[in-house]
Amino acid sequence: MKKKKWTFNDIFMNLFKEMEEMQEKMMKDFADFEDFEKMMEKGKPGKMAVRGVSIKIGPDGKPVIREFGNIPPQRKAVKEIDEGEREPLVDVVEGEKEVIVVAEVPGVTKQDITLKGDSKKLEIDVDGKKRNYYKKIEFKKAVDYKKKKMEYKNGILEVRIPVKK
Repeated sequence: MKKKKWTFNDIFMNLFKEMEEMQEKMMKDFADFEDFEKMMEKGKPGKMAVRGVSIKIGPDGKPVIREFGNIPPQRKAVKEIDEGEREPLVDVVEGEKEVIVVAEVPGVTKQDITLKGDSKKLEIDVDGKKRNYYKKIEFKKAVDYKKKKMEYKNGILEVRIPVKK
């Protein structure tokens, strides 16, 4: 079977359609402006409400859209924000020899970061003085978690984990 060749127009139209669907879904979550006002009133000073999408073109040329932020997709968002835990924006690159995880976790120190994992997953748990982050990532390939290397600089966490042979 012949593989379809994606044109710029195909990619753009598909991306636009997916963004419209996500926007509709996000607007339903806050369809009532009173909910948004209540959320902002109950939030703690200095806490931010974040909800968005990241868009990346995959190796097959198709756009990959992921949601991120500390506002869950249901209306129970006020409680979640008050607790202050955020989901960091994360990129995962699964190569032949290693898996690289890059996460944006600004406003914390390296000592605030705890990593847990095994051959199929990585958990990033950050308990900072002002900000907390949590993200669980499942891998397609088996990794050697004990040989991981972590680097944190300027709010960017990079974890490199060798792939098991």
